[in-house]
Amino acid sequence: GATQSVQGSEFVQRATIGNMFEIQSSQLAVRQSENEAVRRFAQRMLDDHTDVGEDLRRAAPNAAPPRQL
Repeated sequence: GATQSVQGSEFVQRATIGNMFEIQSSQLAVRQSENEAVRRFAQRMLDDHTDVGEDLRRAAPNAAPPRQL
């Protein structure tokens, strides 16, 4: 199969968009779920993906990733 090369800035863009989706969907689950286990898991996802976003910004400070979906 063909392998597609992804440039560093494109990777940061894609990773940031995916990460933002995870954060926003987790925020929704924390706010609206009536299931405590779901809320706990969503909070853990929110915490983890917030950390990932900070790591991405530190790793590629000049990449100018998107700020919102």
